[in-house]
Amino acid sequence: TKMRWVLGLHGLVSVAFGVMVLAWPDVSVYALTIVFGAYTLATGVVELGTAFTTHGRERGWLILRGLLGIIVGVLVFAWPGISALALLT
Repeated sequence: TKMRWVLGLHGLVSVAFGVMVLAWPDVSVYALTIVFGAYTLATGVVELGTAFTTHGRERGWLILRGLLGIIVGVLVFAWPGISALALLT
């Protein structure tokens, strides 16, 4: 019961975020696209790094997934408009 204010603050921030998304849909879609590109790129780098420290059968798949993640991340940053359209679709 001492932390109930945190739940209220979380709800208030969520409502404010929802209002901002409705008020500025262009910026929201662009921000979602950038976050997706950064996440995909970072995941690709981590998987590629993990592949070089791992021994076993899954090493080839980690290299493939890491390279694909890096390529997709770079493509999202290179063409954010097409990437946003793909994310919306």
